[in-house]
Amino acid sequence: MKLRIILIVLSLMAFFSAGAGGYLYYSSIKNSAFEEANRQAVFHAETIRDHLSSFLRENLNSVKALAGLKELPDALLRKEKESLAKVNSILDHFKNAYQVDVCYLIDRDGNTIAASNRNAPDSFVGQNYAFRPYFQRTIRGDPIFYLGYMAVGVTSGKRGVYYSHPVYEDKQDTPIGVAVIKAPIDPMEREFVKAYEEIVMLTDPHGIIFLSNRNDMVLHALEKLTPEKIIQIKKYNQFGEGPWKWSGLNIVDETHAVDNSGNTYLFNKLEMQNYPGWDLIFLSDVNLILKRVSMPLIKISSYLILTWCVLIGLAVFILYGKANREIHQRKNAEEALKEAHDDLEKRVAERTDDLEKTVDELQKEIVERKRAEEALRESEEQYRTLTNNLSVGVFRTTPGFKGNYIEVNPAYTRMFGFDNKKELLSSYAYDLYQHPDDRERFSKKMLKDGAVRNEEILLKKKDGTSMIGSVTAVAVKDEAGEVKHYDGIIEDVTELREAKEEAQMRREEMAHLGRVATMGELAASLAHELNQPLTAILSNAQAALRFLNKDLPDLDEIRDILEDIVADDKRAGEVIHRLRSLFRKGELESAEVNIDELILDVVSLINSEVIIRNVSIETMLDSSLPPVLGDRIHLQQVIINFILNASEAMTEIDDAPREIIISTNKEDGQRVKVSIRDSGTGIDKEAFNQILEPFYTTKPDGMGMGLSINRSIIEAHSGRIWAENNPDRGATFYFTLPIYEEE
Repeated sequence: MKLRIILIVLSLMAFFSAGAGGYLYYSSIKNSAFEEANRQAVFHAETIRDHLSSFLRENLNSVKALAGLKELPDALLRKEKESLAKVNSILDHFKNAYQVDVCYLIDRDGNTIAASNRNAPDSFVGQNYAFRPYFQRTIRGDPIFYLGYMAVGVTSGKRGVYYSHPVYEDKQDTPIGVAVIKAPIDPMEREFVKAYEEIVMLTDPHGIIFLSNRNDMVLHALEKLTPEKIIQIKKYNQFGEGPWKWSGLNIVDETHAVDNSGNTYLFNKLEMQNYPGWDLIFLSDVNLILKRVSMPLIKISSYLILTWCVLIGLAVFILYGKANREIHQRKNAEEALKEAHDDLEKRVAERTDDLEKTVDELQKEIVERKRAEEALRESEEQYRTLTNNLSVGVFRTTPGFKGNYIEVNPAYTRMFGFDNKKELLSSYAYDLYQHPDDRERFSKKMLKDGAVRNEEILLKKKDGTSMIGSVTAVAVKDEAGEVKHYDGIIEDVTELREAKEEAQMRREEMAHLGRVATMGELAASLAHELNQPLTAILSNAQAALRFLNKDLPDLDEIRDILEDIVADDKRAGEVIHRLRSLFRKGELESAEVNIDELILDVVSLINSEVIIRNVSIETMLDSSLPPVLGDRIHLQQVIINFILNASEAMTEIDDAPREIIISTNKEDGQRVKVSIRDSGTGIDKEAFNQILEPFYTTKPDGMGMGLSINRSIIEAHSGRIWAENNPDRGATFYFTLPIYEEE
């Protein structure tokens, strides 16, 4: 009976082992198939990317050679029929020689003056392509951003690759036009329609599919587009007017995607070289991969099951025979056990000899360790000598809220006014903090980050006097990762802090004086701003009195007059409120500020002054900007100074409009940029390095403080300020401010 149970158990174990082994084998094959599919996808994607990059380089030298021909600048400058005919002949030759779609020439204003398709219904001649990015970059003389620029033609509606190069007048640095070659995308499409079972696509930085081996996905959006994204693509104006339908794909993570039918794909993405934002995407169908794995297994599984059943039967028969020989085997085992015992005694003797040798080696190691300890003591003595001679304080304390002192150097003892180190070591680090909460914050930061750097802390000496210390420290941990102690240095920066606060107070006073001086300059225009609502209030009040003197006064008319008086009163109150805020004296207080609203308030306040100076102000403000971190009054002063400076720069301009353009935009993820552009005489090259310095001015009656105050205010806001001359005329001043972030 016992033997039968053993055989049944063994049979069940064999069956379950076979099942588990089969499952693990299938899982292993499936994982291998996924890994191989990934490798193949990466290989194919890299191959396609290399072929595309090679194709995109083909016409770089061609367009450069075209732009270098002397007939092109001659046609751009003269624009006569004879010169244009020569250029058209050259463009025809280049088109036929390089087998491209179109070759054309654009002047500095973006107008096409010659093209190889000039006689075609969709001729480029007369079309303006100033909005094209390849034209905008090339006409500025910027380095080539892409090997070729991929887009949908506005005139032809066909996709193509645009190669551009600036055309220069002889010995001039400023481009006078742009030579362009539009190449067909047929070779690129042939690369995509090779025998790939997978989905291959090329997407632009906005996620629009430019090329694919699935024609139904071309010019579709890889992912669902938000309304803001659609507006961006329309402004980009490189892929028609839309709509850009969704491809149906949802990107689950970096390696998987799912379509709207529920099919899962392995997702591989490679960035195109020299094409930031352009990605080559390779999608492998998971169901197809699993089908490749499961079909061969299904074919051979029936044979394996039959074979396994036969093997199990044979195993049971063999085990039954072995059970009958169990007694005989047990006797043999006893004899083997005796032999093993004899062998064990022999091994014990050999191990004893080995142990004696180990003891000898251990004694040698003890001698070497003593030598190492002696060297360590010498090293510690050298370290102690070094720290004792430092002018900054060096300390070591236990972690935690109070912090017991373990070791300090003489400079640390003197810094806190102790007569000897022993007295200091008997106290707590907590006792030397002016505010106990600072010690708690310091300890928490050390335990969390493991270090602090140049942390300024208000401390107190033995006699109770305050001291500002700049602390740099690290948390030293043991092998288990627990903090053993803090090691650090401290420097007394009390005098440095007082000097900085004194300098800041002087800057605040200078900024306040600058606002008062500016208000003096604007006195006439501000009086006009106040006189208008006050005059209107007087006129309406007199009219109301006349109505009241009638036998039957018109109450509705009187009510309208009173509402006008209230509105004019509010208008005057707003002007006075703005003036009072600008006259207010105080320290810089950073808070959340809407920069667009601030600019509009300043323009409203200073509007009469610029009208008197025959200057117009145009605002180009980005309404989607986040708030900035800054002091509203100081930033108003900066804008006023820039506007007045721009107005004065255009005093001598009589043959053209005097215009100021104020614009805002987001520079990066952390800052907002403001620019003030004028149409004046610009900035002398020799004055660029001095224009923001105090007391430097180019005006006969100027003090040279306005731009210097602006620089101090912007730098106090952790911003940046600079100026550039405009390409046509005038100059533009820029400054940046940090974006406000809630705590």
